[in-house]
Amino acid sequence: MEQSVSSGVREGAPLPLASLRLLVPPLQLMTASMWRVLTSRDATGFWTVADFVALAADLVPELLLHKHRTQLDLGLRARFILEMCRSGTPAEFISPFLEKMKSSLANVRPSSLDRRSSHLAPR
Repeated sequence: MEQSVSSGVREGAPLPLASLRLLVPPLQLMTASMWRVLTSRDATGFWTVADFVALAADLVPELLLHKHRTQLDLGLRARFILEMCRSGTPAEFISPFLEKMKSSLANVRPSSLDRRSSHLAPR
């Protein structure tokens, strides 16, 4: 005799509130971990923080303005790469990160960059 268990949730329907509450502790844990990396100024974790911010901003687009998200993302990733260069990391380990930065820069709208940094752009 075959029994089927019905969860009462249709496919594609939003999750019930009780299910969403199960997601909160992992989110709080990740947020606390990222905050610890930032407060300790551990640049080796900045790439992970940038990934977390990107994930959170993708899930909740109203979280950050596109301009602020772009500046935060590029700043964290650049600081990570700079720290790798300072510590004497071989170029073959840095190259993949630079390629990822290059590909993300291709998607940046010029208006999303701060006007104060426009003097750095080639004329």
